Amino acid sequence: RRLDASRRRRVLAAAAVVLVCGLAWADIPALRARVAGAPADVANRLTIWRETMPIVRDLWLTGTGAGTYQRAMFVYQQSPRAVYFNQAHNHYLQVAAEGGVMLAGVVLLALVAFLRTARARLTGDRSGLFWIRAGAACGLGAVALQSVWETGLVMPANGALAALLAALVVFERPTDGSEPNAP
Repeated sequence: RRLDASRRRRVLAAAAVVLVCGLAWADIPALRARVAGAPADVANRLTIWRETMPIVRDLWLTGTGAGTYQRAMFVYQQSPRAVYFNQAHNHYLQVAAEGGVMLAGVVLLALVAFLRTARARLTGDRSGLFWIRAGAACGLGAVALQSVWETGLVMPANGALAALLAALVVFERPTDGSEPNAP
């Protein structure tokens, strides 16, 4: 539905207020320092990823075991030990290192099943719930992209939020008119 001119102005004014409040709250010097240190951060990530690859090659079938990345790096880390690598800073690489082909295969099958179900729900939804589903799917896409660079899903709150987004995407309304979970 198109917004009339006065409503459009109110929406833009509200967006401007949110933007100004966000800028006032942001720690601009810290953000500037983080961006300035980005080349060093990239080099650190590449070092971690390069030193993780021997684990993936040596233990390609089963990996080191779930939650054992840090212990494995006690053996495999070649760079100076001033800092021990406790995670791969890449979820996909960490899954390959800890679970090998066996876990990666199961994860891939689950991901394919989820994507097929999500696509069916998104294309079949003609209700107002579509936009909630689409937003949740975008959120999961952002999580998948961030997982190339970070392992944020190991934090329980982030994992729970991702699970909630996934549930929103694949939720199916009952077709018989009953409420969900009704006896």
